[in-house]
Amino acid sequence: MQDVIHLVRTTQQMKHLYESCCKTLSTQYQLTKNEIDVLLFLANNAPLDTARDIVEYRAISKSHVCQSVDRLTRRGFLTGTQDEKDRRCIHLQLQPAVMAIVRQAQQMQQDFFHTLYQGVTQDELEVVKAVFQKISDNIEEASQNGR
Repeated sequence: MQDVIHLVRTTQQMKHLYESCCKTLSTQYQLTKNEIDVLLFLANNAPLDTARDIVEYRAISKSHVCQSVDRLTRRGFLTGTQDEKDRRCIHLQLQPAVMAIVRQAQQMQQDFFHTLYQGVTQDELEVVKAVFQKISDNIEEASQNGR
């Protein structure tokens, strides 16, 4: 039980640290954490470029993603292009007006991961990745089996 408590606490600590790292950008550019997450997702995960992709891979609620996309679009930071095959699907593109902010956000993200991985060897990091992949596979299998 202590292992589970420790894992949950560590996850919460990581989330709080990340939110703290986002605060400077958030304040400086009047962006919410979700808006920063949307910008980073689009910058870091091509060709994934739809609100649906952001909801699925970042686990942000659909309503928060829609709000963020709307606000970023109104500010001229994003544009959307309708998919030729599926008119309901909108592909999002970062605009030049936001690229300096995106670069700062990417640097913040790199600094965050540098802090997390300080003192962790490459071999240890590979073990963590392998364990999380196995956990992810187990969750996926359980989900497919109706659990």
